[in-house]
Amino acid sequence: MMHPIKTSPLQGRSRQPEQRRWFRLGWVVFFLITTAAHSQQGGGSPKAHMDPSLNSKLTISKEFKLVKGGFDVEWTLQNQTKENQPIPSIDIGPFTTGPELDWMDFTIDGGEQKSKWVQNTIAASSVYPRWLYSPVIVASNERDTIGCALLFPILEYKHDVACSIETTDQKNEWLFRFSFNNSDRPRGTPEMIYPGTMAPGSKRTYAISVRTTNDRAAYIETLAPYQDYFQSTYGGVRYKRDARPVRGEHLALTSRITTDNPSGFIVPREHRPDLVGYGPLARSVERLLRSWTRVVLWAPTGANAATNYNFPFQITSRWVDDDVNSKAMNDAVAQLASIQVPPNEGWGLWWGHSLEYQADWNAPDVTSLDLNAPIQVQAAFDELDRAASAGATIMGLDAFSHRHMPAWESYDWLLRMQQRQKSVTFVTEGCSVDMMHTLAPTWINTYAANSLPEHRRRQITQSHALADLLLPGHEIWAGMLFNRLNANAETELPLSLMRQEIARIAQLGYIPVIFVEAARPVQTLRAAESWLKEPQTKQPRPASTPPAQGTDSSP
Repeated sequence: MMHPIKTSPLQGRSRQPEQRRWFRLGWVVFFLITTAAHSQQGGGSPKAHMDPSLNSKLTISKEFKLVKGGFDVEWTLQNQTKENQPIPSIDIGPFTTGPELDWMDFTIDGGEQKSKWVQNTIAASSVYPRWLYSPVIVASNERDTIGCALLFPILEYKHDVACSIETTDQKNEWLFRFSFNNSDRPRGTPEMIYPGTMAPGSKRTYAISVRTTNDRAAYIETLAPYQDYFQSTYGGVRYKRDARPVRGEHLALTSRITTDNPSGFIVPREHRPDLVGYGPLARSVERLLRSWTRVVLWAPTGANAATNYNFPFQITSRWVDDDVNSKAMNDAVAQLASIQVPPNEGWGLWWGHSLEYQADWNAPDVTSLDLNAPIQVQAAFDELDRAASAGATIMGLDAFSHRHMPAWESYDWLLRMQQRQKSVTFVTEGCSVDMMHTLAPTWINTYAANSLPEHRRRQITQSHALADLLLPGHEIWAGMLFNRLNANAETELPLSLMRQEIARIAQLGYIPVIFVEAARPVQTLRAAESWLKEPQTKQPRPASTPPAQGTDSSP
């Protein structure tokens, strides 16, 4: 059984000379760390250093510690100037491994990617906390695995970091890099929204852990130091996991907006809330709760023509509007509150574009929610409060993304919403990161967009490696959008294949979110407790999958 690792997994393990294949330049040479980077540093070939290419004016000191199976380096930075100063990148290497390198894609579940050495290129690169779950890099050659992790308090330091694997101009030579600024990030790396700088008079500490193992199946153990740091800094999950599948129901789409149907509802005309109110919809939810334990409604007040958003920010505002197209919806709170909910079950709403403020339903412009604007904060609370007063106990936070609000702010915002509505379970969408996942369950799309070749559409290929390591007891919803898996958009997948996919996802530890009533699984289906499984051999992704640059799952 795999349990959380609390000590270095390599202590007591011996490495025979013939197993030292990771660094063909020599194991000992790799650990000869040169002096830390100062602005005046020159020459040499440091193996773990802060890159002086920015001509840094920071005062930098370093503490190096050699441990069994690897090493730790801690840098202390001080800004003794009178201006903000950029933070230099941290390089690990260069080292020689051979012509190919396998690396773990932590923008999704940790599945394996492959890269071949090509001179002076970027093999892999992504940004934490926008896309990467954690600021870590894990890679392997044919025999050995190395794991590198950046340890820093992101809620305090409040900046991005780009994590990349690069090649040098020397054949079969590779370099790991943690970049903090766009000016020195590797070419091709996505731009950082919030680069790292230090204010005058400030002092900071950044640490790197490096561990190796020759057991490829136990590759995740190379991140044991990050696990210890993470759990001591952020703790574990603060919610109670629910392993039961979820029934999702889309009520409207922008593609269905017409003069006769201005809100794009896709339910039968006799059930449209803008025509007959929410009575029929409330009874439909009751019927669904007879065979499902959790039901979530998308676009509960329709799609928005002004913004062309399928899932608008204003999920409950129209319940109190006197607009001609909203008047019939004014019975929403009374009707939805009348839903008969069996014990230990619940229903909820998916809050579209939850971090993009819209002043009113017909406003064409949206802006990122500003937590320093009382009017916007109150408007968001009003949306939430009305949902809770109608009996909603689940709130999906659509596009809860670093792109719309920095993760250190949305972390606090989530805490505020949880404190305000204690009976509501929140679920984040938009590539949640490790520290956010301590607060609430999160969402991953099971399938990539169907514009990709069919063999590349399954994004989830294994249990979530980092969540299993860092957060035993976690909950991850997996959206089963079967239309993305189907090569022929004009036909539905066979029910047998749908149920097979649902079972596969549940066995990997994810909560299936199912939008097809006919595909309802057996009542006893539960997501596995994947963190208790024996370590699995790394799961390769299809060979044609390109290196992940990271993409928001929301528009």
